[in-house]
Amino acid sequence: MNMNKCFSIFTLILSVSGSQSYAQIYKWVDEHGRTQFGDQPHPSAQKITVKDSKMSATVVVPLEKPKHIEKRTLRANEFLEIVKLLKLKKFKELNRLLKQMEHDYKVGKLHEDVLFAAYEAFSINDRSFIDLFDSWVAATPDKYQAYLGRGIYLYGLGWMARGSKWESETKESSIEEMTKYFDGASSDFFSSLDYNNSTIVPYYYLIGKATTLGHGDEAEWLMRKALKIQIGSYQIRLIYLKSLTPRWGGSIEKMQSYLGEVSGIAQGYPELQPLFGYIYREVGDAQVQLGKYNAADGLYTESLRFGDRHELLFRRGKNNNRRESYTDSIPDLSRAIEISPHSAMYYYWRASSYMKLSQYKLAMNDIQIGMELAPYDGHIQKKKKRLTYVFKKQAYELRKNQELGSAIKKYSDAVLLSPSDADIYHGRARAYIGQRNLDLALKDIKKAIEINPSEINYYSLLDYILAKYKSWDEIIKYWDQFIMLNPNNGRAYVERGGAYFHKGDIKSAMKNAKLSADLGNLEGMEAYSKFKHMLQ
Repeated sequence: MNMNKCFSIFTLILSVSGSQSYAQIYKWVDEHGRTQFGDQPHPSAQKITVKDSKMSATVVVPLEKPKHIEKRTLRANEFLEIVKLLKLKKFKELNRLLKQMEHDYKVGKLHEDVLFAAYEAFSINDRSFIDLFDSWVAATPDKYQAYLGRGIYLYGLGWMARGSKWESETKESSIEEMTKYFDGASSDFFSSLDYNNSTIVPYYYLIGKATTLGHGDEAEWLMRKALKIQIGSYQIRLIYLKSLTPRWGGSIEKMQSYLGEVSGIAQGYPELQPLFGYIYREVGDAQVQLGKYNAADGLYTESLRFGDRHELLFRRGKNNNRRESYTDSIPDLSRAIEISPHSAMYYYWRASSYMKLSQYKLAMNDIQIGMELAPYDGHIQKKKKRLTYVFKKQAYELRKNQELGSAIKKYSDAVLLSPSDADIYHGRARAYIGQRNLDLALKDIKKAIEINPSEINYYSLLDYILAKYKSWDEIIKYWDQFIMLNPNNGRAYVERGGAYFHKGDIKSAMKNAKLSADLGNLEGMEAYSKFKHMLQ
């Protein structure tokens, strides 16, 4: 069979209408030596014709048809349960759970995506977890799950160390740190295979490492070894196809050649069908890098014709957000979440679209879920702060306009989102005072002081509330606390002196006024003069 003739660019791609259509793509190398793609002519560019036609009828059907596997997702609570077991050091229970999932996958009861999603729980972007993973390995040194989990954790730290910039823009120290983590991860992956040589999950990450380091031959060897275990694996073929992309030293020609190979079993394994849209996805990603979001949208749409994979829906949804088509982005992101409800970044981008549409409550729900799934993700943290700021600003405007009930609701939303933000409790306490609900105001201002015991305005409001109850001793106790932390704040001594004055202790009031005056506080000077005159 003449593979070049039979599988010229995209002859494998199914056409919706049955008629042929063409898209012109231009490829060139920029001034930094990076391969770029675009839909507009460029000096010295190579033309690539993307031809769309029916799949070749010549396919090799596998001798043994794969079993039908019920399509289900790893629910968010299941994902969190895996992390919880790790944090609680319930390692034996964790090993049993992962072993059962591996068994169910092998016998055809569990979808491959669910198995891989379970292991994604160990990709935690926080270096402080290393001791926990070491404890897991030490507790069960003969279990492959412990090595595999730690390997995935180290692999993620490697990517975190490297960052997402081009290699030419990445510091050498970052590359060295990435390599160190990758080496540790590889050791763990091979150890996991020593204890279980029939699992394909380690191969996925080993292929990813080989791709990142530019070891194409190694990536291919690992791919073929993994496929001997599970010939119909979508995930293994997907990560290998990534190694053939131009950004990782491959080419579209290499990608289409490999897709020709995949076509030999595609009819027997329908889960592989989305792979035939991968080139559209790759060129779409290139368009995004060029800021050509409209062109990318069309390419992602073409890619999705081969199956509504969640990662493709996410790309198109995120791209619609970038091109300010926020309403269009939400259905794709919602569908991606439905398929893969454990993916924190899907919630992040849907929250971003909701915020642009001023649907802040919906955005808050997504940020809360995202924070629960990925509490150490910097992007989600920033989005949380931004949304908290929006709620606080809205609450302040409502309070200023005496719409106190609505203001309190907004403050309460902000509390749910950022329960450690002292300013929110301070603002809500002021709103409660406006409603003359001093009990709730007192509770909130005490919470604000608990969070930030060095903010004098919180103590002033507490002083105001407690004065209504004539609780002078409690006021003095709180000012004692503040002064211990801030002994050079002249205003604090005046305030404490005022409480002593109302209590009837003029000498202590004068003493505090004198301390304030000595620190140069004008109000303290006036109070000292007043109290001194009263004692004469």
